[in-house]
Amino acid sequence: MSLSVLYSGTVANAAGDGAGGSVSVAVSVPYTPGSVQYPGVLGQIPNPPSGPLAGVGSNYAVIVNPSQAAMINVTGQSSSGFTVTLTPSDGVTLAAGTFNVVVLG
Repeated sequence: MSLSVLYSGTVANAAGDGAGGSVSVAVSVPYTPGSVQYPGVLGQIPNPPSGPLAGVGSNYAVIVNPSQAAMINVTGQSSSGFTVTLTPSDGVTLAAGTFNVVVLG
């Protein structure tokens, strides 16, 4: 089985609301109808029937790399995106920042 990168990008996160507070961010995976390609996985999809991850559903892996020390939880995977929750690993307040996301399928 081989995996391909379906999406990669940088997503902004808000600051936490106090020491140890988590921050959740809904991530919607963008696409361009008529030119979407998933090499080695689905071939050329000129007009996806629905959602940016059409044909993949919720069967994909998400890798998250935050810009600060945080525990990561990915939930709600669907054909339109997912939610990333960052929780500070050392009990401090999360700063506003970004995290990198890679979706594999």
